[in-house]
Formats: sequence, structure tokens, C-alpha cells
Amino acid sequence: MNGDVLSCQPRNDGSRIHRIAADGSTSTQDWNTSLLLDECTALAVDPAAPGYAWVGGDADGAERLAVMRLAASGGFVDAWGTDSDRFVAPDDSGLVIARRLAASDGKLVVAAEAKVGGEAHLAVARLSSLGLLDTTFATKGYVTLKAGGKPSTTKTMALDALGRIVVAGTNGSGVAARFWP
Repeated sequence: MNGDVLSCQPRNDGSRIHRIAADGSTSTQDWNTSLLLDECTALAVDPAAPGYAWVGGDADGAERLAVMRLAASGGFVDAWGTDSDRFVAPDDSGLVIARRLAASDGKLVVAAEAKVGGEAHLAVARLSSLGLLDTTFATKGYVTLKAGGKPSTTKTMALDALGRIVVAGTNGSGVAARFWP
């Protein structure tokens, strides 16, 4: 997948991933809600495993963050994550939907939105190579932040040269936060 371009297209019955390979060939992968990921909202290639990518969104129509691993063949990887074919955030985490994904040191960083006490928060989660919360990050594997004491929504994320996570969003005005890995 090195040099591949991926895009996501929401559809009434699920989502579609388009892939344009470095050699110019194209492929399309469709999935519907029976595959347990309602809507594709984030994509990232896996630099540690050529040919693989991650797809993030929400699960089960219940506003719970979900991430699946996509193989070079176009299918999803079994035996990955908390539900054996995907990662689904714990109910009590408040994590609701993936906004951006990035790979770092074989782990997946997920910029997300969370609902805590009914209010929106910036959120970051880190998953291990097995698709489980990495508890070496923020003790629980995720952290939420109500920036400036106001409800905050996540818009984008980047990893800096030292692997620190920078998340930007809004709470009525622009906000940014940096998290150490």
C-alpha cells in the first residue's frame, strides 16, 4: 500500500473505500452495517505493515468509536480488536466516532470525539498492534479533554517529529492540544 491513495464514501447502506495503487490500478471495497462499522470517517495506511490500512468510524448505530483493519486484498482482518474483527470503544469511555487515524511505532493513534456527561470533548486513543487499548498511553489507553472548559469537537490530528500527538478542534473558537505518547 506504499504510495496508495485511499478515500471513503458514505452510502445509504454502508460505506465504500476507493484505493488507487501507486501503479495506477484501482479497487473498491464496499461494506454495509452487517460488517459492524456504520460509517467510514477516517483512514490511515500502516507504514509498519505494507498493504494494510485502518478504517475508523462508529459502530452499531450506537455512537461508539470503532476501527477495523483493512488487508491488501481489500477484506477486513479477522482476529483483530476487542470484537475479534474490530476495535470497539468501551461503553464507559464516551468515545463516539473516529475523526483521524495515524500510525506510530506499530500502534494506531485515533483522534476522536467523546461524549462525557452529555457534552462533546476532544479525545485521543491509542491501540496496540492487536487492536486493543494501549494502557501505556494515558493509563486507560485514551484521554478526553473539554478544552477551555467548553464543549469541544475534534477536527484533525497530526504527529510531530517526536511522536507527540497534536489535536485541533473547536469549542466556539479554535483549540489545540498536545499529548505525549
